[in-house]
Amino acid sequence: MQRHLRWFALVASLAAVAFLLVFPLYTGVTVRESVGGRVSQNTQSATLLSVNGPGVLFILAIPVLAAINALVPWPDRYRRRLDVIGAVVVTVFTVLGAFTVGMFFIPTAFALLLIAPWPRKSLPAT
Repeated sequence: MQRHLRWFALVASLAAVAFLLVFPLYTGVTVRESVGGRVSQNTQSATLLSVNGPGVLFILAIPVLAAINALVPWPDRYRRRLDVIGAVVVTVFTVLGAFTVGMFFIPTAFALLLIAPWPRKSLPAT
């Protein structure tokens, strides 16, 4: 079960990043009225990347790296600490992200929070 949660966290974070990069999150409407009373309306939409630039890729990499960290076969003495750190980082990232683009990383945070308190065990090789 723990291994499945670790993979779920990675897939969920990659799906959230893909959604945020592909689907338009920003929309705007421009309404113009000419002297003759004719009204024209122009609707525009843009993606997160096109509005904020390539710097947003570094920010979106944070939850993906935390999920990848959960899959790395660290020694048992480091695994629990790194799992807790990853869970806390993604949870904080999700809460802060709620103020801007939404809470797309809730599934990742939830999976990592479930993994963090479990007893340390080496993951079997897959």
